[in-house]
Amino acid sequence: MRAVETVGGRCAPDALGPTLMHEHLLIGWPGWEAYASEDRAVHRERTKICVDRMLELRELGVRTLLDPCPIDLGRDVELMAAVAQESGVRIVCATGLYKEDYGAPAYFKFRAQFGDAVKEMADLFVHELTEGVGSTGIRAGVIKVATGAHKISPYEELVLRAAAAAHLATGAPITTHTDEGTMGVEQLDILTGAGVAPTAIIVGHSCGSSNLDYHLAMLDRGGYIGFDRFGLELLHPDRARLGALIGLVGLGCERQIVLSHDTVWCWRGRAPSLPPEVMPDWRPTHLFKKVIPRLREAGVPPECPALGEQISDIITGLTDVSDELQEISRGMHPAVLSRGGLGPAIKMLARRSTIPVELELTVDQRLPEYAEAAAYYVLAEALTNAAKHAQATEVLVSCEVDGANLCLRIRDDGVGGADLARGSGLLGLKDRVEAAGGQLQIASIAGRGTSLSATIPLTD
Repeated sequence: MRAVETVGGRCAPDALGPTLMHEHLLIGWPGWEAYASEDRAVHRERTKICVDRMLELRELGVRTLLDPCPIDLGRDVELMAAVAQESGVRIVCATGLYKEDYGAPAYFKFRAQFGDAVKEMADLFVHELTEGVGSTGIRAGVIKVATGAHKISPYEELVLRAAAAAHLATGAPITTHTDEGTMGVEQLDILTGAGVAPTAIIVGHSCGSSNLDYHLAMLDRGGYIGFDRFGLELLHPDRARLGALIGLVGLGCERQIVLSHDTVWCWRGRAPSLPPEVMPDWRPTHLFKKVIPRLREAGVPPECPALGEQISDIITGLTDVSDELQEISRGMHPAVLSRGGLGPAIKMLARRSTIPVELELTVDQRLPEYAEAAAYYVLAEALTNAAKHAQATEVLVSCEVDGANLCLRIRDDGVGGADLARGSGLLGLKDRVEAAGGQLQIASIAGRGTSLSATIPLTD
């Protein structure tokens, strides 16, 4: 597991703690430079404002904050580093470029007339991810891209493709901006078409729509979505955001949702003037003081991952389900099984798979705990193997109760050639099923994929 780049240096993923996934210490719309002299004069005041807010968040348990300000929106990584050092809250900064209408596209649109603008953008992103921003030595930890409402412009597609190239070169995850709850699916199409795994992508501001079909179209492919504008009620009401979030948590999607506010604490140039009563809750503490209590009232459990430490899996681009497998190996029953049983757990594994999974699922009742855990373990490990080792492009999964037995069948279209005699992972699956009193059959012909068939007796 690789380290996470923060403005204060590298950090182990498991040390990040509760994280706000989309907040801005400072934003400057292109053109703010007209007031550059005023900007320099308020640096100390700006630092104090940000430190004070960070300390308030620290009191509420926040340990890390992602500020995805792109290159062309007044990003100041040295301000971020100073605030992180004074407050004790880690900050992850971004490379990348904003959408065409509100960003600064002129330079790369000009460069595109003379050469490969995608390569130039990608090289810049890679440099900031691996060497640092300018001469600061501060490395970005994520790539930020953005598109406008209802369409993706040719320039924005160039940026998306450059982000994909930088991801493939570095492994850094990609976080996006969308408008009006649109174009998230199209962003995924472009990025995954360029080779990015869906699990390395957060489609930001997905809470701009309350259409669950829109959300599930991204979640079912394995991507993450951002419910990251809580309090920004000028754009979409929190009541609608909450309703959609509660529905998605009820469907078992909580591990693929990140929460935040998209607040802006300071502005370069002249700050917008809005009466406080227009958006009284648009502040970075709103989740903790109002949103999470409302979720609790609606029955969302306290251990829901969307409310806590979900950044490490996203930042490191993890694509497997190692946490759940480790729980089972220690004799623990995974939380998703405890809450909903085998059926919802299988659907979650399918959604989180980095390759498409076709399900034939008829299990709608609770089964003995040992049988659920064994089947879950076999499927989780099989999906991981199909993605990492078998080079599969599709997996077919069927699960049913046949008389007194639970029957699980998994077939992929990968390279095949798996051998029990050489594969400790396959032996572990066989041992797991046999420990539950069942049988595991494996057929894996080179060039023709791998099939697993587990039969587990349902006896109390």
